[in-house]
Amino acid sequence: MLIDLKVHQKAKYIQQKNTTRIEKATAIGIASEVSSGSVRRKPNCAKIQEEDEVELDYAKHYLHQVPYKEVPDSQLIRETQDCSAFRIVRGYHESPLSAEEERFPLAFALRMHDRAQQAERVLRAIYMPQNIYCLYIDKKAESTVHAAMLGIANCFHNVFIASRLENFIYQSYSPVRADLQCMKDITATDVAWKYFINLAGSEYPLKTNLEMVRILKLLNGSNDIEQFPLPELFQYRVQYQFVTKGNTTVQSGRDKIPFVPPVELFKGCSYNLFSRAFVLWVLTDEFAQNFLKWSADTMSPDETVWATLNRQPNAPGGYSSEISQVAKNFLSREIVWPWSTAYCWGKNFVHSICILATRDLGRLTRRWEFFANKFDASYDHVVLDCLEEIMGNRTRDAHPEKTVPFDYIRRVIGGRAKNSAR
Repeated sequence: MLIDLKVHQKAKYIQQKNTTRIEKATAIGIASEVSSGSVRRKPNCAKIQEEDEVELDYAKHYLHQVPYKEVPDSQLIRETQDCSAFRIVRGYHESPLSAEEERFPLAFALRMHDRAQQAERVLRAIYMPQNIYCLYIDKKAESTVHAAMLGIANCFHNVFIASRLENFIYQSYSPVRADLQCMKDITATDVAWKYFINLAGSEYPLKTNLEMVRILKLLNGSNDIEQFPLPELFQYRVQYQFVTKGNTTVQSGRDKIPFVPPVELFKGCSYNLFSRAFVLWVLTDEFAQNFLKWSADTMSPDETVWATLNRQPNAPGGYSSEISQVAKNFLSREIVWPWSTAYCWGKNFVHSICILATRDLGRLTRRWEFFANKFDASYDHVVLDCLEEIMGNRTRDAHPEKTVPFDYIRRVIGGRAKNSAR
């Protein structure tokens, strides 16, 4: 069974059980691989995926001895001056890989604020010529980041910078405004995209384009939006008005007037899978527009607006079932929080999200979600190198039935209760 449900206890058991074996393997295997203080080869991704302890230990040595080399923005700017060479050298697909994918184009909105190199890597991983891509860059990002991403966008007919940018401010309305801007810009194109997928530059796909298409066909117009009743712990976010000061979001001291008509609020993930009909409804429906405006001075509205709107009776593709990472029925994202049951081998957390590491690779390749968050190549580049290799192989082989847990996904989708229209 492809589904991985390991928890902390199992991970700790593995650590304890294999300590002696790893030490022996290190003495026998790693000693021959690492000589004179230097490694002689790149880690074997297939063995890491199989959770081979000797190879995992070698990868740890490799990370220490072969640090990540950041590609400067200036290099991307130079490379994109010759677009044909840029696309060929970096391996971008020039034509659809199947008629099935060509008939089911997707729309992506990539939000980023730094590290043009990692954002380009994500774009390359999800790029197909039949799709459409909106790049939303933090307005306050370095000018070289903007120049690098503009250079990349100019090399493709279906990649563009959002028509309006603003400063990203954590826990403010800016992430919602970014998604809405890309929704508007993408809808204005002549691409007949089926689903809108928003993502961050710190993520990486766990599914190929064909695998995504097959799963989205199973959704059959339904959204995949995490939603569960807003916990009491987070009620303060909508009970008071919040304002931005500098680059932070702070409570204003004023009470927030409840939304009219009264509506039950839901919480969920910022990143989801939105059907085209849902996006068009969000952009045109009076209730949806009023709720978005009301949410503008709440805290972290990106975690409430999509969940709450998806729960409305007349929301296209919406449903009344509780969908969450905890319930293991959310298809869009794999994220490890401090309270998650899934174990994360990375030791660093950013905004309470674990930065994934090489030892997470095997588990990640068995997941049912579309994307995983969060990655940082400067912390662990091997996990990204291996994911890129593995997903490239899966794209080439084109056998989703061998790599995707479709039976589980069908049960997840079949268990969702659709909303009843007003």
